[in-house]
Amino acid sequence: MCMNRLTAAGMPATAVLILLLGSCTTSSFMGLSRSSHVDAQLAEMESEIEQLRAMEKELEEALENEDRLQAAVDELKLITDDFTLKLESVAGEIRAELEGIPDETLRDLVDAIESYLESETAAESPPPVPEGTEESDDAESSG
Repeated sequence: MCMNRLTAAGMPATAVLILLLGSCTTSSFMGLSRSSHVDAQLAEMESEIEQLRAMEKELEEALENEDRLQAAVDELKLITDDFTLKLESVAGEIRAELEGIPDETLRDLVDAIESYLESETAAESPPPVPEGTEESDDAESSG
């Protein structure tokens, strides 16, 4: 209908069409956006695309790190399992050796170890202060 008025006013249809198309890039006409608005929207979309690409790269790196971490955990589990088996084997050997030692000898060995530990503990701690000495020291320092 608008087109009919313009052509009725003496403007040819091609001129009206050129006017409409030209106004699309230079100004807002009949609800069409200006080129500056389109450029701003395009720049914003490009910025968002770059942010999405950066996030995608971070996600890929995180997944790679997760894979490396899982491989390290698996390797650690294998090492731990192997070490546990070796410890159990050594414990079995020690148990077999201890079963061959008479109980009296083991008691003597335990007593000797306890005596040694008690003497080491006594050597590391300061000598006990005789009773009554503490009070006289306090009286001298305050008087």
